[in-house]
Amino acid sequence: MTKNIAFILKGLNAYHAHIKPFIDNVPNQNYRFFIFHINKYYSPEVQLDLPNVTFINLAKEINYKLVISKHKIDVIISLNPGNIFDLFFLSICKLEDVTTVYYQHGIQLDYSLFNPKKLSQNKSISRKLFSLKKYIFFYSNFTINICLNPTSRMLYEVVTTKTRHLFFEKDKTKIPKYGLKNNHCDLAFVYGESDRDYLNKSMDMPNQNIIISGYPFLEPLTNDAPIKSDFKKFLYISSALRHVGVIPITKDEEKVFYENLYEQVNAAGYKLIIKIHPQEELRVFQSYFNQNQNVEFYKNTNLANMVIDADIVSGDYSTAMFYAIRYFKPLLIIESKFFRDYPFDFTKFGIGIKIPDTKISKTLNEGIEIDNNKYHSFLRNYLSSKNGKSLYWNFYDQIDKCFATKKQYK
Repeated sequence: MTKNIAFILKGLNAYHAHIKPFIDNVPNQNYRFFIFHINKYYSPEVQLDLPNVTFINLAKEINYKLVISKHKIDVIISLNPGNIFDLFFLSICKLEDVTTVYYQHGIQLDYSLFNPKKLSQNKSISRKLFSLKKYIFFYSNFTINICLNPTSRMLYEVVTTKTRHLFFEKDKTKIPKYGLKNNHCDLAFVYGESDRDYLNKSMDMPNQNIIISGYPFLEPLTNDAPIKSDFKKFLYISSALRHVGVIPITKDEEKVFYENLYEQVNAAGYKLIIKIHPQEELRVFQSYFNQNQNVEFYKNTNLANMVIDADIVSGDYSTAMFYAIRYFKPLLIIESKFFRDYPFDFTKFGIGIKIPDTKISKTLNEGIEIDNNKYHSFLRNYLSSKNGKSLYWNFYDQIDKCFATKKQYK
């Protein structure tokens, strides 16, 4: 029996980092994959055409219920089911008896300490106009599909409730981040117990519907390792904070940051390796350096390979730095003037050193020790599944159970 598995992605720039590993780790040929997207509003420069994946552009569709039925979707996975568009589309999937799934893909942020609306400071006219265009698209399609499904009060409630949350609720701690109490995914795959407890508390989601599957580490590939060199390697993992508008700096100001980073790293005798975020453009980073500088850039290279090959791993609060913990690498966290505290601070778990960028060279020369016990504890408590299996094994095992007992989680 063929199983039709769909993902909802607003932008296709997230495909390689978050979706491709699921497809690469499929246990057999009994699955067909679909991706619903509105890429023109998020990453129009990215175009994908893959032989084993069907891409459906929702910007060109009117009747969402009809397109779900047409492709006979059995299960749909969302990376962000609390987003107004994702939740609306997932609600239509529920009308078609599709099993809806939340897959955790990033650090669970505590909104009592961190309000993303206050940090999203890019207020350029072009960005505002683009945001307006996006919301016009959202609400036009919401209206059409509510009219096409007049008996479903659920769709109307999603739009009205999430609109209030989006534009009028100042206290974000009151808002469930991954759905609503009366409308959330049927299943959830999360990293650890604290993530499960949040779903319990925020949406009354029962434990039997939440699978602690661990962090979706990529395994290293023998044919994808960076080129070996005689230099010690300093791996900096970008989290795209300028690109997505979280910190209010220009490209020129970001260039100054990377120039200073290069000088500090080079002065300590290390080679600078930069892992670019999937949403960032390689050519922008290449323009920050001249050809004679000892720096390398990677975007879609296997991250496990890069971390294993590095001597030091650095960044801010990206989940990508979990790889440094898995492979027991020294972790250097660079402070930012835009954050009093990072939303997730590894140093509070006894992992890594947090310093300003002006002290990188001095710190590298002094050396960085790691506490193996703290690393083991973090891996055990936050990043490991309860049964010791990989996220992908747990995912497909649970999906198979859904097919065996379709209504078990409803």
